[in-house]
Amino acid sequence: MSSTTFARWSGGALFASGPVGVVDALLTGLLYPGHRATAHQILSVPWMLGAGLYLAAFLLLALGLPALYRQWAAPAGGWGVAGFVLTVLGVVIGGLAVGLIQLTLIPQAQADPHAFPLGSQPDQAATLLFVTIPVLLLAGGALMVGGAGLRNRLSPREATALLLGSGIIALISLVVPAGLENVLDPLWNGFYFLALGWCGRAVVASHTDRVRAADRVAPVAHPHADA
Repeated sequence: MSSTTFARWSGGALFASGPVGVVDALLTGLLYPGHRATAHQILSVPWMLGAGLYLAAFLLLALGLPALYRQWAAPAGGWGVAGFVLTVLGVVIGGLAVGLIQLTLIPQAQADPHAFPLGSQPDQAATLLFVTIPVLLLAGGALMVGGAGLRNRLSPREATALLLGSGIIALISLVVPAGLENVLDPLWNGFYFLALGWCGRAVVASHTDRVRAADRVAPVAHPHADA
């Protein structure tokens, strides 16, 4: 696969993750504040739609991160690379794994009256594994990647600033009362996906511009007139 094709597909996936993630953050924040839902809600169409959007957003993000890493890794330096590692771990644990659980295990568990008695409310161990740790990983990755991007003037700078802000809000959401957490959680998720979708658009645009520039400077062969 050529670098241009790779950038187009991977960067396009990152770009697509933006609107999908923002819509999911808004939908979940409005319908299920604090990610709390009753057994009846979990078996409804809105829950399945939200869970599907959540999984799709993180799947697109997983497919799109390689393009951003390829473009940002060298100029971002060690802190940026470490931030990408944290981000990948957070995406796998808090995105792909949780998304699959929301789509499959949680709805199936509602058939058992002793499973998930409060609907989607997990116990302390599940909260630590699938909420607290992933938020710390994603927030840490956003802070390190966003900070490295701003320090090294990586483009788009507005997106790196938004990514940095999402990491700060995510950490704050872990230590505030539940009422405020219900507001901050969809806010930082929306900012996070908006920033990365913006970065994906920039990745695709930069490679498109390079291809066009190369086409403009490519020598044109002229046929020689016969003697």
